Amino acid sequence: MLTHRKIIVVGGSSGIGFAVASKASQVGAEVVIASRSAEKLEAAVGKLGGNVYAQVLDATDEHSTTEFFRHVGSFDHLVISIKPSIPTGSFLENAMAAVGAAFDAKFWGQYRLAKHGAPHIRPNGSITFTSGTASRRSYPGYSAVSAMNAAVEALCKSVLEDYR
Repeated sequence: MLTHRKIIVVGGSSGIGFAVASKASQVGAEVVIASRSAEKLEAAVGKLGGNVYAQVLDATDEHSTTEFFRHVGSFDHLVISIKPSIPTGSFLENAMAAVGAAFDAKFWGQYRLAKHGAPHIRPNGSITFTSGTASRRSYPGYSAVSAMNAAVEALCKSVLEDYR
């Protein structure tokens, strides 16, 4: 099980990340949840209880990311479940600033977390990236989401190749 293991869940204050943090805590892991919102983190820790700790982290900021891992220290598993505000308008209507901000969080955030987190992972540890079905199946208004998810999946494959 996960007894005596430290799991970091970025995006752990809600959604899939919260569910992962809850399950990991229930099976004995020490869990660190992280997100940009101190309020959401506080509420999540209150619901999760147990051996769950929270730390504010802005994965779009290089310094915030490096400081986070310096503070957390070594760990066993990193789960990244970032859900930014994603523009879902038509390709021609999406504002480039909104697409850029979402890409910075969803793709570059996962890239930064993996890059700066990997040196702190204990032997036999792991990194879990998240994307979504829009990487392989188109939906009206999801051009930005499709591109972000496909980029995350390509990143995952590339990171795997670096460690084979």
